[in-house]
Amino acid sequence: MPISRNRAGTVFVTGAPGLTPAALAYPAMLGVQSTSGSPDRKIGPRSRGD
Repeated sequence: MPISRNRAGTVFVTGAPGLTPAALAYPAMLGVQSTSGSPDRKIGPRSRGD
């Protein structure tokens, strides 16, 4: 049974706002899990030595 254009449009319009927060939060949560709290972590080049 094919889906009508009206039903497909309704699913798209109601589903998009629901998926948007998940799409925005997913990369942020990956970053939270992979951050390191160790003090020897280097952020950038140091001015003296090292």
